[in-house]
Amino acid sequence: ATIIGVDVNKKSIEKAKSKFASEKLSFYHIEAKSLHTLGKFDVITAISVLCRYPESKLIQNIDSVFPFSIFEMSVGYLDQVLNPKGYLFIRSSNFRFMETEYHKKYEVISFEGQRQPEMFPKFNKNNFRLKNFEEREELFQKH
Repeated sequence: ATIIGVDVNKKSIEKAKSKFASEKLSFYHIEAKSLHTLGKFDVITAISVLCRYPESKLIQNIDSVFPFSIFEMSVGYLDQVLNPKGYLFIRSSNFRFMETEYHKKYEVISFEGQRQPEMFPKFNKNNFRLKNFEEREELFQKH
């Protein structure tokens, strides 16, 4: 397998390059809207990237920090570059993938030994905080 790491933070990419560079592992400083320039993927993981934390920790409405429209647009960029039958893994996001228009193209995958969710600030598509919400849907397979 070839593994590609991307981030919008240049310092994070430079640190990763110096620590983990190899033939099968490369890193790119790139915006989500330009992901298509890297090709198509079989697996995409988005862990703590589709969120704003700690900014979202105490607020009741996330609209001014990270609105649902930006989340959904970012998910769209991921959807564009994921191959059919590919896997999308989203963990620790501020919104539910199932509320996006893209969820219709995916099936939720449950698996043995799936971790217990952590309490993480979740908001609905209208940007209002959900109370005591535990999301268990994290792994999705594209149709």
